[in-house]
Amino acid sequence: MKKSFLPIVCVLILSLSSCFNKGEKIEYYTSVPAIVAIDYETFQPIIKTQFGTCFAPSLQNALLTDLWEGSAILTSFNINYDQQPSAKYYTVSEMVWNKVDVGYPSATVGGESQTGDFNAFIENLIIYSVVENVVFFVFQHTANNDKVVTYEATYNSDGAVQIPVLYLRAKKSSSGSSGTGNYEILYAFNMRNFFYEYKNSDNIVKFKIMYKIGEDSEGKDQYREYVDQYYNSVIQVKME
Repeated sequence: MKKSFLPIVCVLILSLSSCFNKGEKIEYYTSVPAIVAIDYETFQPIIKTQFGTCFAPSLQNALLTDLWEGSAILTSFNINYDQQPSAKYYTVSEMVWNKVDVGYPSATVGGESQTGDFNAFIENLIIYSVVENVVFFVFQHTANNDKVVTYEATYNSDGAVQIPVLYLRAKKSSSGSSGTGNYEILYAFNMRNFFYEYKNSDNIVKFKIMYKIGEDSEGKDQYREYVDQYYNSVIQVKME
C-alpha cells in the first residue's frame, strides 16, 4: 500500500496546484525540501520530505555525480495520481532540483563559536522544514557589502542541560562581493548527533535557538531568541 503524500502549504515557499489532463489528476509541488535516499528493495532513488516519501527516477544519474544518499535538495515536481507504476510510493515526474548546503552543529564550551570569524548579522530566521534529522532554515539578511556564504551552529557541550540552546551565526564572503538588497538563503543542518544527545524517552527533542543579530560596543555577540508563528520559543521535534 502506498504511503500517503499529503499536499500542504508551508511557510513562505511551498505551493501546490492541481489540474486534470485528459481526465487524469496531476498535482504540482514547488520548493519542497527533501533528503535523497535509496529504496533498497528496488534500488531506485527516493526523496524523503516532511509529508511523505516518493520515488524519484530522474535522480538516478545525479546519484552518480552530484548527489549521494543523504543529500539535501530543494525540489519541484509533479505527481500524476492516475498513472502510478508502483504500489509502494508515489512516483514524481518533471522534477527539477537545487542542492542545499548542509552543516553540522558542534558542541563547544558554553556554545561559543569555534573560530570567531562568523561576523555577519542575521536579520530573521525561519524554520522551513524538518526532514529526517535535517532542519532546513531560511536565513534573512539585510543588504550589506559582503554576501553571506555559510553558517555555523554550536551548542553547549554540557549534555546535562534540560533544554539545550543552539547558537546560529553567519559568515561573510572573503571576496568582498557586494550585496544589492535584502536577501534570503536556504541552509540546512544535520542535527542527528544533537537530537540523539538530547532526546527523551519518547524520542522527542526540545531545544531553543539563539541567532546572532549584531555585536555590542565591546565586540561581544548579541543574539535574538527564535520564536515560531505561535510565539513559542521551545522547539519540539519528534524523531522517527
